[in-house]
Amino acid sequence: MRDVANQICLALLLCANIVAVLAHVWLGTGSLFTGIYLAIVTGFLILFGRWRSLVFADLLWLSLCGLFGLSAIQHPPAVPEAALFTLALAAYAVSRGLPGAMQKRSFLLILVMMVALGTILTLFAFNSEASKVHGRPLIFGQYDHPLVVFALLLGLLLFAFACSAIKIGLVAPICVVPIAIFAAAQVRFVFIALLGALVLGAIIAPPEQRRRFAAIVGLVALSVLGGALFKLDSTVMYAKYAVESLQPQQDPVPAVGCALVNLNNSLDIRRHVYIEALAELPEAGVTGIGLGRFEKRSCVSSQVHNTILQAAVELGIPASLVLVSLIVVIWTRLYSSARQGRQALFALCFLTFALLLSMVYGTLSSAGFLFVALGYGVAASAAREISQFDLVPISQTGSMS
Repeated sequence: MRDVANQICLALLLCANIVAVLAHVWLGTGSLFTGIYLAIVTGFLILFGRWRSLVFADLLWLSLCGLFGLSAIQHPPAVPEAALFTLALAAYAVSRGLPGAMQKRSFLLILVMMVALGTILTLFAFNSEASKVHGRPLIFGQYDHPLVVFALLLGLLLFAFACSAIKIGLVAPICVVPIAIFAAAQVRFVFIALLGALVLGAIIAPPEQRRRFAAIVGLVALSVLGGALFKLDSTVMYAKYAVESLQPQQDPVPAVGCALVNLNNSLDIRRHVYIEALAELPEAGVTGIGLGRFEKRSCVSSQVHNTILQAAVELGIPASLVLVSLIVVIWTRLYSSARQGRQALFALCFLTFALLLSMVYGTLSSAGFLFVALGYGVAASAAREISQFDLVPISQTGSMS
């Protein structure tokens, strides 16, 4: 019973942004509700997880926590920023004690329901006036970030299906429509990262799983193409933005370059903030400029959107090096064991997916997805392979229930 509760709570933690939006729209709640929700779910999972021993990766994580503390003492951050990053760090401890939880039925059924809800809400959002003005669908006419979260959950489902024995014919109906809808909504880089992680899985998976990964890669690619063609005008517009953002500027100095930024082009904004962040590195030193302060200095008032680079600028270069070391240690360990076990293979795909996303979407205050992937990777590499995978062939079970 405790394992089922842990699976449900872990799924609800990854769905926190969606829950917060629904609570705000339907119940009128605010950021205080979101903070309490995250704290309760995180605390429950840490308390009832199965983390009983320390490994080298855990020491790196503790070092990162300590470096954040030093930076906070030197440059006191705003309370909301500090609370959100603390909860993001705690997400490592959450998943560290839950080996195999993301491949269990209770966890996956919640994800299936959330993806179905996201598909319906996105379809309704396409025709709203606010979405037409914005250029992409806005959930409830206000929010575009839930689109990314729905796509992240869909990615986890695809990794679980790829690492299972369930028939591809049963996977396709569940996934094709959501993939196409979210692709039409211009959730672009999520699918690039998803395909990258799936291709990696196809390369290193055991022979019996390799064809499954290849089939799901094809399924995703065709569904994304269908979604892109469904909203061809938006696809052409964002492709044009991508080409424009790659064109070199005559003067790339951040203070001057801001006048040239297309604020409707997220790639152009990112290119400029990366230049600004790199220019801040000499000042960052040991403790950084302070959590949340880069956005106030940025000429476009944007965060770095790169977790590692933001850690270097705001927490200090040592913190960024520790974070990189933590990622490398866990990823390498998973890579070496992914050929022998489906837990490690799933965790490797998940971590690769989260890492790629953190390089484009990542912020420290919302880094919980990355830290969940890191903690889960340690748990998967340390645990013995489960004797029977939960998603067994339908012919053996009759259903997924």
